[in-house]
Amino acid sequence: MVRLWEVVTGKERSQIKVPFRGPEMMRDARQTEIACVAFSADSQSLILGKTDGTVSIWSLPLAKETRVMPAHRDRVVSVAMSADGKTFATGSWDTTALIWDATNVVRRQRSKPAGLTAQEREALWTDLASPDASRAYRAMWNLMEEPEDCLPFVKGRMKPIPKVEAGRIAQLIENLENDKFTVREQATTELNMLGEVALPLLRKAMAGQLSLEGRRRIEKLLDTFGGPVPPPEALRALRAVEMLEHIGTPEARQALHAVSQGAPEARLAQDANASLKRLEKRAPASP
Repeated sequence: MVRLWEVVTGKERSQIKVPFRGPEMMRDARQTEIACVAFSADSQSLILGKTDGTVSIWSLPLAKETRVMPAHRDRVVSVAMSADGKTFATGSWDTTALIWDATNVVRRQRSKPAGLTAQEREALWTDLASPDASRAYRAMWNLMEEPEDCLPFVKGRMKPIPKVEAGRIAQLIENLENDKFTVREQATTELNMLGEVALPLLRKAMAGQLSLEGRRRIEKLLDTFGGPVPPPEALRALRAVEMLEHIGTPEARQALHAVSQGAPEARLAQDANASLKRLEKRAPASP
């Protein structure tokens, strides 16, 4: 079994159970097992090398096996995909290495018929913020089935995290201890909007002298934005970046570039920049 995990939440996305096909291609009668795995360049397929010498391709949107290929006379011990996604290589205990044409082997599979209504698209966008990783990724694949409609929809909802002067953040943190309740509340609201951009200064403030009120408010902000799992809106934005990278068209890259111009401390900008760098290594996007 292969279990797929979402890095940003640490939660399981899905499971792939490889069927047993018997030891026909093996030198002994051990049960077929997965020996190595690799993602396709667009992360929509998983390439599995197995102990029976075969290579199988799994569609992640469909969560099913789409192709099985006899490859080696002994167990496959390594699989590697090229950066441009055009080829992949397999190596085996039989002392051979094979180079495969990925363009003819790894094909995108549709997860559902096209034709989402506006209401369905909004519901999927809501699911993209779900703490349930498997639910969120089902929504992602369904949205990506119609990239021409998906792109303007996502671009209209993706905003870069605004850049803020450190002095402004420091002032807001100071206002958390203001004598006036309205000032404390306004500062808390603004820091909530800034999110992770304010984290370094919030953590620094926690190490200093604070009133009970100021410490309580900062602890709450740190719990919201400094925990292992981002809050729903931030989580959805990070997943949307992944979705734009999967689409990979020039328009999707433009959307990623716009998001990458936000506050450099924000994970959203960092993830968008990383996506753009990975896309640069791949083959040009299809028109």
